[in-house]
Amino acid sequence: MAESEVRKEFGGDVREVVVPREGEEPGLAVRFGDGSVAIGEPDEDRRVWAIRVEDKRIPTDRGVRVGDSFELVRSKYPTATLSYGEAEGRFVSLSDESLGEGYFSFDLSSGIDFPPSEDSLAELPVYVITIQRLE
Repeated sequence: MAESEVRKEFGGDVREVVVPREGEEPGLAVRFGDGSVAIGEPDEDRRVWAIRVEDKRIPTDRGVRVGDSFELVRSKYPTATLSYGEAEGRFVSLSDESLGEGYFSFDLSSGIDFPPSEDSLAELPVYVITIQRLE
C-alpha cells in the first residue's frame, strides 16, 4: 500500500506515514493528528495486508478501542466468533466479518483458567485490534 493509498484509507487526519525502505525492518507506521499510531503488517511483497492497532485513541467503526472490555466488544459486535489460542499462548480473540478476517485480542496471562468461560472474560481488556480488510 503506497502512502497515497494509506492517506485515502485513513482520511484527512493522517499526519505522517512511515513506509520502510528496502532492507529495513518491515512495518508501516501511520501517525494521526492526536499522536496515535497504527501499524501496518506487510507481506513478503511488502504489501500491507492488515493494520494492527495498539493505541487506545483509535476506535473501530463501532467505537471499540484498545483497553475496552470483552463485554463491551461483545455488545458492539454480537455476532463475533470466539476463538482460543494455544494454551501456552494464553489469549482469546473475537473475530467479526466487519473487520475482514480481523479480530480483537485478549491476553489471559492475568491468571484466567484456560480455556476460559465467556463469563470469566467480561472485564478483560482488548490489548490489540487487527483489521484485515485491506486489498
